[in-house]
Amino acid sequence: MIASNIVSTGPTEPITVVRVTPIRMMASLIMKLGMTGTDKRENDSEDINGRTCLRKRREQLRRGKVYDDKERRSDHRQTGELLATDPLHRRLRKQNIKQVAEFMIAFLTPDWNSAHLRKRLVVPSSFTLAFTVMDCVLMYRLNLRVCLLVACVASSANAAPPKVSTKKDAPAKKPPAPFAWVNPIPAKQQLALLKHGTFTSSSLDVEVGYAIQLPPSYSNRDSNQRFPVVYYLHGGRPGSETKSIGLAPKIAESMESKQVREMIYVFVNGGPVSHYNIPNEPTKQGANVFIHELIPHIDSTYRTMADREHRGIEGFSQGGRGTMRLSLRYPELFCSAAAGGGGYETERLISASGGRESETLVFAKGDNTWDLARDYANNRTPKVNWMIYVGTQCFNYENNLAYMKFLESLEIPHRKIIVPDAKHSASEVYETKCLEIMQFHANNFGESR
Repeated sequence: MIASNIVSTGPTEPITVVRVTPIRMMASLIMKLGMTGTDKRENDSEDINGRTCLRKRREQLRRGKVYDDKERRSDHRQTGELLATDPLHRRLRKQNIKQVAEFMIAFLTPDWNSAHLRKRLVVPSSFTLAFTVMDCVLMYRLNLRVCLLVACVASSANAAPPKVSTKKDAPAKKPPAPFAWVNPIPAKQQLALLKHGTFTSSSLDVEVGYAIQLPPSYSNRDSNQRFPVVYYLHGGRPGSETKSIGLAPKIAESMESKQVREMIYVFVNGGPVSHYNIPNEPTKQGANVFIHELIPHIDSTYRTMADREHRGIEGFSQGGRGTMRLSLRYPELFCSAAAGGGGYETERLISASGGRESETLVFAKGDNTWDLARDYANNRTPKVNWMIYVGTQCFNYENNLAYMKFLESLEIPHRKIIVPDAKHSASEVYETKCLEIMQFHANNFGESR
């Protein structure tokens, strides 16, 4: 008989859990027998006699003596009785039966998938399962088919936890949207001073989009005040100027509360390969479009302080890689650079392979954070103030630490921020470190004018 129970988990979809009731009852019975069964032969002299009898039978077998079924059954029975009286085997048998029974009962309960149950439960090995079933047959004359069924159920659980079915499967991960150079700000993310703009790229002959967060004082039309600029490079591929605008509310809040100096933040569209140039592919020159076209457009269109002493760069993940790479290549453009959660192990492999990230993605030789750092270490001018930040739960955590050590070996100074428990998420980092990162840029910029 198979019974199905619907277990409600609150607001989520109901989960169907299959429970095999007879097998669970048998597991309980085995556990009961293993824990409460008493051995009849406790006398030491009987134990010695049993051992002597067993040795004689083995000697007869070695000498080739053939005995009938009655003697064979008697021999099996005496072997079982001998095992039952052996103290070491008795303890081992009870331990194995308890372990297997507890495992089966837990496997057949709805909360098997809970992490705490799996952690405290000892999963028996295949040998223990087989040994226990044979032991039960020998000791208690249980039905062999029932024992085999119990072993099959437990063995399947030993291989993997049961798959829990739901009425509604989780939706498949959406493929990335096709690349576009212009991506308007969604209605739900629009802010008063978060604007969207475009310019015509002379190299691509297409419109290129960007998002720009203006400081609170920028709306004063009579003001001639100019502001320093931070260019923020998004993560992921392909590029879009709206990928990182979720950080804009925290940036605006920090400036409105006057906790940090007012700055302009520009959210960059990194192009098809996110802040990289692909050799011999004119439509995939995201780094060049940013450096040679977007920066001049921003300086000519908005009230910026258009010099390197008031220009910074920042990014996360792919944008963190881009931040380090472009600030190392163009130190004459940026005085402040904050790279978050970058994949420096990938950059190291690109360096080692002469520019190859994959079979289909090959960059120019030397266009990576490792080779560019070596080149910068030979000159060290002009000075760039670098920051590297990463969360301890980020999958790039270890390779960020390795890259920091690499920079130290080159004697390239940089500031470190390790964010406890933060995952690979710019939003998680900004929840606690937004003000500190913005203050880092503000301290690196010169005086206002």
